[in-house]
Amino acid sequence: MRSERQDGTTPGAPVRTPHSALRTAPRPATAKQKQLLHVLPAQLGMGDAERRAFIAERAGGKTSAKDLTHREATLVLDRLFEMTRGQPVATWRPDGPTRGELGYLADLRGRLGPERFDGLARRLGRGESDPARMSGRQARALIEAAKSILGRERSAARQDS
Repeated sequence: MRSERQDGTTPGAPVRTPHSALRTAPRPATAKQKQLLHVLPAQLGMGDAERRAFIAERAGGKTSAKDLTHREATLVLDRLFEMTRGQPVATWRPDGPTRGELGYLADLRGRLGPERFDGLARRLGRGESDPARMSGRQARALIEAAKSILGRERSAARQDS
């Protein structure tokens, strides 16, 4: 005869878990969703407080993009996409360069000079000189081309001295 434990269970007996314990935690918002939750409101001219209020209104009181679930972020983004219809999409591209790439491009623009950088950007960006309006692939090609030019100039300067 099996003896019972103090908690009322029998050793070796299958453990029964409540149904609610089997549910998995909701999937968090993706990095791309979080990025869009900042970019799209900025495109619409919303400030930080307005953006947080907008999110809270549609996500059950949550004000931060990092706290949203995938479903909540999708609901907020659906509304934001509806609001951006008819506006210039040039300020946002889903496949555009990352913030880090844009920062690096700004640094390269300063090192190359605006005229040279814009000329190079237009050649590589199919006529577009603003890196924020380029695709991610075009921006990365621009970074590599600018680094190559700066590297050649450094080599030439070393050989001259």
